[in-house]
Amino acid sequence: MRHFFHKGVATILLFLSGCYGKISGTLPPPQQLSQQQNFCVGAAKVDITPIPGIAMGGYSIVGTTGRGYWTRLYARTIYFRDTKGHSFAMVSCDLWSVSGGLADRIAELVKKHGKPLAREQIILAATHTHHSPGNFSTSPMYNEFASYRKGFDNNLFDFFAQRIAQSIVQAIESSKPATVSFSQKKIPALVRNRSLDAFLLNVDRNAILSKNAQLTIEKN
Repeated sequence: MRHFFHKGVATILLFLSGCYGKISGTLPPPQQLSQQQNFCVGAAKVDITPIPGIAMGGYSIVGTTGRGYWTRLYARTIYFRDTKGHSFAMVSCDLWSVSGGLADRIAELVKKHGKPLAREQIILAATHTHHSPGNFSTSPMYNEFASYRKGFDNNLFDFFAQRIAQSIVQAIESSKPATVSFSQKKIPALVRNRSLDAFLLNVDRNAILSKNAQLTIEKN
């Protein structure tokens, strides 16, 4: 029985190994810019909505095909450069995930545009929206199971890489002198516990509320 199980697992892994895109390229090394007088910040937003007809990601075999759009998908970038020449970009993508291969390709494209950001200077995050498509991951498992269609769509992968890189490039080019400040304010009822009834069943609920009233502010 154990031998059969191991053989089955090996077969599945071998099958999945052909379900991802093999991406080749060269990642740029980190680069520190020259010192400057001002702290600079830039921002950009680029539309990354694909054309209709692509399988949506996240619901596996019960998923469906995108027939249009409700709201557009975007890549939003904020670029920072301090007075000592250290720089980095933070990117929020309206996708269900950002794979390592996609991140590598984006860094390579940013370098090709002549912008001095290495892979480790680009922070990419996904909003995890299921209104985005599947089949662009460099993970074989996700290309097999994330949407009802199987396999890797190289055109979709390149589309996202180009658009997200464009967002980073535009943020760098739009950077201007800026200041950084911190402030805090209490906003009652801004958020709520999704299961308030369940939370109130905790014996130590009052102690939890008292102890964590300012947790969000203190951790930022």
